Amino acid sequence: MTRAPVTWARALRATTVAALLALALAVAAGNFVLVDVHVLALGFETRLAWAVLVPAGLAFGLGVIYGRAGARSADAASGHVGHHGLAGDDRGQRQAEVRDAAGEVDVQPL
Repeated sequence: MTRAPVTWARALRATTVAALLALALAVAAGNFVLVDVHVLALGFETRLAWAVLVPAGLAFGLGVIYGRAGARSADAASGHVGHHGLAGDDRGQRQAEVRDAAGEVDVQPL
């Protein structure tokens, strides 16, 4: 299988992710002090880096999942099914809606 060349957008995204991971590592290394954490009736002692990075990572992951689920449900509600049967995936193809004489909408690729 031949791999497609790396695009500038993908290279920039990979560089950004690597920089964020390096920043998270620096935060973890710099905040290795023990703190008391109290959540509702639960109290425990943990490292400050864990108390900051784990909830932030969980919140980011839940946001990504929620965003994808919202996009999927919006596509399902609209009845849009794209390339390979995946909702909302039109592979960048431009389409035009054309009304025929009866007023029905026909979608045609440009």
